[in-house]
Amino acid sequence: KNFFKADFSDADIVYMFLSKKVHKKMGKVLARQMKKGARIITHLWPIEGWKAEKVDKSHGQMDVYLYKIL
Repeated sequence: KNFFKADFSDADIVYMFLSKKVHKKMGKVLARQMKKGARIITHLWPIEGWKAEKVDKSHGQMDVYLYKIL
């Protein structure tokens, strides 16, 4: 399924482990579709232009970013 065309309006949490370029595009899609309070978790790449609520930079691991739709 094409995730750019998927409906995320009922999702409470979305986890993404995609390329850096795709995270930016998906961030725009999710911001439009997801309800306030919903969470987005990304692995390795942040969503460009967004401020993460929390970042886990555990030693020796890839970074994990937590975002909240406001």
